[in-house]
Amino acid sequence: MEQAIKKLTNEEVMFEGLLTKLDNPSFIEKFAGNPEEAFKEAGLNITLGEFTDLLSKNQNLYNSIIEKVSMQIDVSQLAYATSSACK
Repeated sequence: MEQAIKKLTNEEVMFEGLLTKLDNPSFIEKFAGNPEEAFKEAGLNITLGEFTDLLSKNQNLYNSIIEKVSMQIDVSQLAYATSSACK
């Protein structure tokens, strides 16, 4: 039986480490409080501006990150503001 294979974009492959780390609630706190430090910990060499730009252009990546975060925390109770670029 042949399975459909999801083709990942370059951005989705680039963010696999971050997506894996977002399974950890303490990493999510670090990500919310100091995103650029969290990016480095996840092996990414990008700025917050570059990150939000990529999210605004890649709906699948945006959905993947929101799904990961929402599985770990109640997003309705977040104390951190979200960027308008992510909407």
